[in-house]
Amino acid sequence: MGYAMSTVNKELSWRFTELFNSGDEALADEILSSDVLFHGTAGDGELRGIDAMKKFLAEYRRAFPDAHSTVEEQIAEDDKVVTRWRARADPSRAAGSDRRHRPEVRD
Repeated sequence: MGYAMSTVNKELSWRFTELFNSGDEALADEILSSDVLFHGTAGDGELRGIDAMKKFLAEYRRAFPDAHSTVEEQIAEDDKVVTRWRARADPSRAAGSDRRHRPEVRD
């Protein structure tokens, strides 16, 4: 049971990371509980419920339209998964950015 559960949970965590690439509401409906609790994003430190999570993802995609998250590493045992992921985006494309202030590259 432990190995099978670990494998399923790693896949679920990977798919959660994919939400940040796509903002796909159908995927959110498929993998998130209606009473999902997401820590560390809002002013009070958490989001409650799938509608709040969908709103956060939509705002994230608007703010960082070219953002791409990739899973770098996963470790799982029984019902616990740790996922190390990396998010990349061009800050000059972020919503509200002033394109006149791009970083300079000098030799």
